[in-house]
Amino acid sequence: MSIPPRNKMKRELLNLKEGNVILIETSSDNALKTGIDSIKTMLSRKYTGIILSASRSCSNLLKLYKENRITQKKKLFCVLFAKIKV
Repeated sequence: MSIPPRNKMKRELLNLKEGNVILIETSSDNALKTGIDSIKTMLSRKYTGIILSASRSCSNLLKLYKENRITQKKKLFCVLFAKIKV
């Protein structure tokens, strides 16, 4: 029997060593739920998070976190922008 993806992700997040940096890749359909789940898991372990977002503004993220009862403490935000030549 295989482990469901969310449970596997949570188990991996809970077993990080000090100094580890992670990147979670997921489909656009699952991005919001995956992001919220991973932040809740990490903050439950007292980690400090740096949230990189290219699709949501800081005010939008803060609103989502408030709605999902995610503490506003111990998070740093960086909204990414890029100039791309096409």
